Amino acid sequence: MRLLTLFVSLMGKAHARGDSGVSESAVQAALAPGSPFAPATPDELTEIVEHARYTLPVGFDEQEAAIAAVAELGVRYDVLRTPALVGLRGLAKWNDSSVALAPALSRLEAAEST
Repeated sequence: MRLLTLFVSLMGKAHARGDSGVSESAVQAALAPGSPFAPATPDELTEIVEHARYTLPVGFDEQEAAIAAVAELGVRYDVLRTPALVGLRGLAKWNDSSVALAPALSRLEAAEST
């Protein structure tokens, strides 16, 4: 299970997504007494928290390294091959600037056919 959790985290970096969180200061400002954004219902509170969420991007080189690492793990470990292929094929639908992506997919597809 730990391997799969780490693999999914690595796939997030391959998709250029870094750490995420909630801006506590934004939520606190919305909840402050007299705030014009104070939620009147639980649904409004949920909406405030959703709008206070953020995801940090990763750099190009970190993304490229993650793509290569995902492919390497997919080639080495049968249990990761299908998730690696699914994730990198999804990435290929929108990422046309990666240098590592095409070779990574080629290696995985070659490993799949053996």
